[in-house]
Amino acid sequence: MRRSKVTAARFGPKVTARSLANAFVGLERERRAGGLSLVDHLCGSEPPIDETLHYPDNDCQDPLTGAQYFLHRHGSEGLGVTTHLHLFKRWRTPEIEAAGLDGTITHLVAFELDATGAASHCFSVNQWVVGDYWLSASETVTLFDGWQFDLRGSRAEGAWAFWHRWVAGLVAYYLHGPVTESLHARDEALDRQLEQYPECNVLQDRSLEVFGRLGLPQPTLA
Repeated sequence: MRRSKVTAARFGPKVTARSLANAFVGLERERRAGGLSLVDHLCGSEPPIDETLHYPDNDCQDPLTGAQYFLHRHGSEGLGVTTHLHLFKRWRTPEIEAAGLDGTITHLVAFELDATGAASHCFSVNQWVVGDYWLSASETVTLFDGWQFDLRGSRAEGAWAFWHRWVAGLVAYYLHGPVTESLHARDEALDRQLEQYPECNVLQDRSLEVFGRLGLPQPTLA
């Protein structure tokens, strides 16, 4: 498969990924103790089975860091009906700017949330599912290392601040474990398909939707 020529150096400076991961443990402890759920915060109840509905309506987007996420609930072949969180990052390179574009967007993974609000699994998706700028697994992990919201922006006070930090911690805590494994599983499956069908645009192959669904080990909260 043709790999992107974008280099890690162009993704911008690293931020406090380790501190985000460490903070997630405390935030998750607080979430569980209070019986809190991002689903309740965004929807008020379990969302309907409708892929077109995003929560919140226009996604949570940070124009300063490029962080973006939304939640929805729908059925997928092989997964059934799940409530899950999609994570994105908006970014740019000199080449993108030279082409007259403000930037582009890349998808990380989806995190499934269970009935208690805990993240139970993660999975990767093919490019056609989200219409993003496809990057290899290693490039994607580099791009999302330190993913977080600037808490001075809109929707950044009160409960929003808690959930932005919780989602950022979720990304950091699992990025170099299950998320990386899921992305590599995606790449390997796409490469196998390309070897078998060299004339096929595997990124747009509608028979390939979800890859590398993995259970998430729960953090120790003691």
